[in-house]
Amino acid sequence: MDQQNFNQPLQKGQKGAIKPFWIVVLLVLVIALVGVAVWQRNSVSQQIIALQKQINALQNQVFGNQQSVSCVKEGELLPTAGQLDCCSGLTSLSRVDKYDSSCNFISGPLGYLVCAACGNGVCGTGENKCNCPQDCSTSSAGVTANWKTYRNDKYGYEIKYLPTMAVVASQPGWPDTTNVFSGNAISAKITVRADKKYTSLEEFIKYTDNIQKSAYEGGPSVQINKQIETTIGGYGAVQREQFLLAAGMSNIITYIFKDGTVFSISIEGGVESYIGKDLLSANNNMLSTFKFTN
Repeated sequence: MDQQNFNQPLQKGQKGAIKPFWIVVLLVLVIALVGVAVWQRNSVSQQIIALQKQINALQNQVFGNQQSVSCVKEGELLPTAGQLDCCSGLTSLSRVDKYDSSCNFISGPLGYLVCAACGNGVCGTGENKCNCPQDCSTSSAGVTANWKTYRNDKYGYEIKYLPTMAVVASQPGWPDTTNVFSGNAISAKITVRADKKYTSLEEFIKYTDNIQKSAYEGGPSVQINKQIETTIGGYGAVQREQFLLAAGMSNIITYIFKDGTVFSISIEGGVESYIGKDLLSANNNMLSTFKFTN
C-alpha cells in the first residue's frame, strides 16, 4: 500500500512538483551571472595590464631619449628652460639672429641659446662678430683683406679664396659649371646647379640625398656628420659637415638657394674623417666673402 502511493504522480495543486524545477532554474541563473561577472573581471584586468604595459613602454622611451641626450653639441640650440647644458669646451651664446647689423641686441624672449666654441680663434658655427667678437670681429675682414677675388658674371656671384689656392679653368657639363680652386692641403669647388629649377632647397636636398644613398658601389657615397640651416649672401642655406667615402676625405658643403637655382660651395681637405680647424677656418672665411652681384 505504501509502495503504491510512492509511485503515483503528484496531482495538480500539490506544491512539491514545482519546487525542484525553480530551484534548478535559480541555480542555472546564479551560475550564469557568476560566470559573466568573472569573465568581465578577467577582461577588465587584461585591459588594465595591457594599458599599463603601454604606459611603461612610453615612459621607458621618454626616459631613454632623455638619457641619450647628455649635452648640446656645437652649433645646436640650447633651451633656456631645461636641464641640458653645452658639451665640454663649448659656451652658450645668444643666437646670431638676436642682433641687428650694428650688433644691437634685439629684445624679446630668447627661448633658445646656441652652443659654440667661442674663444678658440676660429669663427665657428653659431658665432659672429656680435656674440663672439674675439673669434669673429677680425677673422674675416682681417684675414681675407689681401685675398684674391673670383667673380662669375654669368651667374652673378663673387668670392675670395685662400692665397694657397689657384683658380682652375671651369669644368662645364652637368649639372652646369664647376669652378675649382686647387690648393696644397685645402681646395674648393663652386658648382651652379642650373640643370633645372627647384621650388625649394628642401626639394634639391631630397633629390641629392636620393642619388647619394646608392652612388658608391651600391651604398651611400657620403657620411653626413652634421647639418645646420644658415644664411649666406642674404639667402637661405644648408651647411653639412661630411665624410666623402669614395674619396676618403672630409668636406664642408654649403647649399645656397636663390631664385630656383642652387649654388653649392664645397671646401675639401685632408684624409681625416673629421673636420679640422684649418678646414673649418677656410670654410668660414671664404663663405664670409661670398656675395651675389645681381
